[in-house]
Amino acid sequence: MMKKLIYMFIGIAIGFLIVFAILVNTATFSEAAQRTYSVHLASYNKISDLMKGWQKLVEGHTRYLGGLTPTVSKFVINTDKKKRTYYRLKAGSFPTRIIAIKFCNTLKDRGLDCIVKRSSGKRLKSY
Repeated sequence: MMKKLIYMFIGIAIGFLIVFAILVNTATFSEAAQRTYSVHLASYNKISDLMKGWQKLVEGHTRYLGGLTPTVSKFVINTDKKKRTYYRLKAGSFPTRIIAIKFCNTLKDRGLDCIVKRSSGKRLKSY
């Protein structure tokens, strides 16, 4: 009788561990699936300058940038004297960091500067 109770307890514990492992792995996979990477191409003081910059980049590098979706994210730098607002121009939504790095290296080979970042920001409305 005691052996049956021990085996039953072990079976229940293993069952809980399996369910827990599945839930943890599913959550981790879901979070990873939502992460994408983009290339940060430039920063500007004004949105209007950012839009002009994007147009100029696409005109000069249509083959590489023409099919990408540009995004913009705002960031503020606090200095001793005042706050400065900048807008980051990013492009693309690459599923892995490695792919984004390879793409960034292709752009660098063509004379552009870029940094791989996690995707964030809002889609540029008109360009």
